[in-house]
Amino acid sequence: MGAIVKTLAQIKVDNSGLMLEVPVLLTTQGVFEPLLDYIVSKSHLHSLPWMNRVVFSCQLLLDG
Repeated sequence: MGAIVKTLAQIKVDNSGLMLEVPVLLTTQGVFEPLLDYIVSKSHLHSLPWMNRVVFSCQLLLDG
């Protein structure tokens, strides 16, 4: 799949103006959106270390 890089992104979830900072994977084709959608949907339930582990696991799967 090419180079895959983990980075932090600030996501505007709704019109309230609040920004959510979550880890994302960047590929040569842009942000890996299925993972971003999953992380955002679980962000109110799980911690940042949990999100980092999920992103790292996906990075290993996609890089392999």
